[in-house]
Amino acid sequence: MELPKVSIMVPVYNDGAIIGRCIESLRTQTYPEEKIELLVIDDGSTDGIETWFPRKYPEVKYIRKERSGPDHSRNHAITIASGEILGFIDSDCMADSNWIKEGLSVLLKEETSIVTGPLVHGDRILDKIMALHEFGEFLSHQNREAANFVTCNLFIRREVFQTLEFPTHVWMGGDRLFAWKLHQLGFRMRYHGPMRVFHLPDLRLRNLLARIKQYSSKTISMRIADPSLPGGRLLRLSYFSPLVLAGIRCLIDIRNLIHNIKSLKVSLLQFSFLFFSVPILRTIDLIFMESYLIQRRFKKKVCEQDDTL
Repeated sequence: MELPKVSIMVPVYNDGAIIGRCIESLRTQTYPEEKIELLVIDDGSTDGIETWFPRKYPEVKYIRKERSGPDHSRNHAITIASGEILGFIDSDCMADSNWIKEGLSVLLKEETSIVTGPLVHGDRILDKIMALHEFGEFLSHQNREAANFVTCNLFIRREVFQTLEFPTHVWMGGDRLFAWKLHQLGFRMRYHGPMRVFHLPDLRLRNLLARIKQYSSKTISMRIADPSLPGGRLLRLSYFSPLVLAGIRCLIDIRNLIHNIKSLKVSLLQFSFLFFSVPILRTIDLIFMESYLIQRRFKKKVCEQDDTL
């Protein structure tokens, strides 16, 4: 059987300093090079990537567009891609050398349209804390059925996008909304343990706080956009909803920690740090979620007052 062509899409915004390691990991795949198409979608970066990237990587299709968010970038890339299989990874990630080969081994052998896999993080305790906080359900290396995926480790058959696309009415979290939509429509998804991506974000203090704030705001905004998401009905509790959501997430984090001790490769001391970090981070989440709700409702009231004038 002839192997299908695979188009790999990498949205980037001001990650010019680190995108090179992502591209290099994609250039050294065990999948046949002639069957791989690489696309980088620059979402209006201001770090000068457009001045050097096309020269350094002439074999990569580089598309520059106005700032409109990562999901809009992915949708735009899909219209340009020529592959039968569409792959997605982020600019702050590196793919395992067998990433494409492993992903397609599932799509070609099983009756499934979507395959996602684990995110492998750094060895520092901070890396492990943020991995548990942001991607707790994507730490295991065990194969299973899935109802969710991440767009930094994803392969999808092109036909899925014949009538669907990544939602762009939310700035962040479109991948979660899209995964939920596909799950509701009955698309079969698989989680494939050997399909590994190394996630290496910038966790300096400023970026760390920005990530936590972004994650917290996304938790609320996604459920406002689609109340059918798990936990969406809790928004009826108004300002009490962040408290309940944070409490539920705290319990889920502890469960994920216990289930993924081997994947996280933690010592007893590190386990203790991780365990006690859970309520601390979820309390910070709670504060940011409350702040997001207050700001959103304040803006809504201002708009309503303006409309009455």
